[in-house]
Amino acid sequence: MTILYNIFFIVFGIIYLPFFLARLRQAESPRKLVGDRCGLLSPSLIQSVGGPVDKTLGKSINGAGKKVIWVHAVSVGEVMAAGVFIKKLKERFPSHISLVSTVTPTGQKLAKSLCGPDRVFYFPFDLSFIVRRVLAKLNPEIIILIETEIWPNLIEEASSCGIPVGIINGRLSPRSSRQYERFRFLITPILNKISFILAQTEEDRERYIRLGYDFGSIRVTGNMKFDASLGRDSSGAPEVLKKSLGFPDTAPIFIAGSTHPGEEKIVLDVFGRLRLLFPNLKLVIAPRHIERSRDLKRMAEERSFKVRSAKPLEGDVSSGEFDVFLLNTLGELRQLYSIADLVFMGGSLIRHGGQNPIEPASFKRPVIFGPHVFNFQAIYSRLASANAAKKLLDSDSFYEIARQILSSPERAKIMGDAAFSVVQSLRGATERNLDIISQFLGKGKKDSASRSAAEWSLVK
Repeated sequence: MTILYNIFFIVFGIIYLPFFLARLRQAESPRKLVGDRCGLLSPSLIQSVGGPVDKTLGKSINGAGKKVIWVHAVSVGEVMAAGVFIKKLKERFPSHISLVSTVTPTGQKLAKSLCGPDRVFYFPFDLSFIVRRVLAKLNPEIIILIETEIWPNLIEEASSCGIPVGIINGRLSPRSSRQYERFRFLITPILNKISFILAQTEEDRERYIRLGYDFGSIRVTGNMKFDASLGRDSSGAPEVLKKSLGFPDTAPIFIAGSTHPGEEKIVLDVFGRLRLLFPNLKLVIAPRHIERSRDLKRMAEERSFKVRSAKPLEGDVSSGEFDVFLLNTLGELRQLYSIADLVFMGGSLIRHGGQNPIEPASFKRPVIFGPHVFNFQAIYSRLASANAAKKLLDSDSFYEIARQILSSPERAKIMGDAAFSVVQSLRGATERNLDIISQFLGKGKKDSASRSAAEWSLVK
C-alpha cells in the first residue's frame, strides 16, 4: 500500500508542479521551502528542539533532546484557528517544545509571528522516506493535525514508530466526505491509525464514522476559532485604527472579507449602487489570495473608483481621497472587522463553500453571506437563526439587504450583538482539546499511540 501511495503522490506531484513553482515565488525563502519539504530541516530548527546538528542531516538527531509536540496547520485559516491553542499548549506543557508546520508561504509567515522563526517549518512531502527522515530528526511525542488533514505516509510512519497522531478542530465538508468515500477502501485503514479525532460538529463526527473511523475514538469538542478573540479588547481602538488608515471619521465602512475570483465584480457593482444612497461609504476588499491585488485594483479603477492599498501599489491615491481600500497584506483583516459597519463574507457567492464568519461576529458586526457556505454550514445556520446574519441569493438581494442594514444603525447593532452572543455561547473548544491531548503525553509513545477510547472517554 505504501509503495502504491508513493507512486500516486509522485504522479500527483508532477501534475502539481506549476502550482508548486508559483508557491515558490511567494515564499520569503524558496530554498527553505524546498529543503523543508524534502526533509532537509534547518540546523536552527534542530537546535531549537535541543538536538545536536548532524551535518549529514540523515541520522536521528533529537534522540536525547527536548520533548516535541508537532502541530500541522496547512495555511492561514488553520494557523489562525490554532493560535490560541498553540499559546495555551506552551502554558500547559512548558517542558515541551511546540513546532508548527504549514504548507503555504502565507501560513508560514503567520505561524512565525505566533511562534518565532525557529519553531516553524514547511510540511514535508508525504513520501515515506522523507517522512521517515523528519520523524527521526524531530522525534515528536505527538503529532497534531488541524482540521482536514489526512496524510497517509505520515500517519503510517508515525504509527510504526509508536507516535500518536490526532486531528483536532476536525472538519469534513460534505464535498470532501464524498471524495474520500470514493477511496474508502484506502482511507479507512489509514484513518484507524489516527489515535483520536476531536471534531467541530456532530455532522463532522458522523462523516468521519461513515468513512469507517472507530466511533469510540472521536469526540465533538467544538470549533477553536470561537476562542481566537479571547483576551483581545478593542475598546477605543476602532476610532484610532480608522484614523490611522485614512478613513474619514463619519464614513461608514463596508468590508468584503476573504473574497474569491468571481465575487469582487459583484461586490464592486453593489458598492457602486450603494454609493448613490451613501455617498461617504467606503469599501474594503480583502482578497483571500493577496497575489490577485493588482488585478482587483485594475477592476476597481475601471469602474472609476479611487483605490488605496495597504501595501502601496502604483497609482494609489493619497489618504482620505479613496473610495476602495485594498487589503493586500496578511494578518490585518481580523482587526479591520472592528471598524466595519457591514461585512460580506467571501467564498459564498461561488461554490467555494464560504469563509469563516467568526471573526466579524466576535467584533459584533452584522454579517451577510451568499448561498454557498457548506464548509461552515453549522455556524452560518446558528447566526442566521439568531438574526445575526443574512443570506443573499444574487446581486439584487445583495444590494437590498446591504441597503437595509446600512440605513438602520439600530438594526446593525442588534445583529452585531446577536452575533457576539452566538460566538460567546460556542467557546471552550481549545480547553476541551487540551484536556484530551494531555492524556496522550508523558505515557510513552507505544502506550500513547495504542490508548483505547475507553481510557479517555470520560473527558467531555
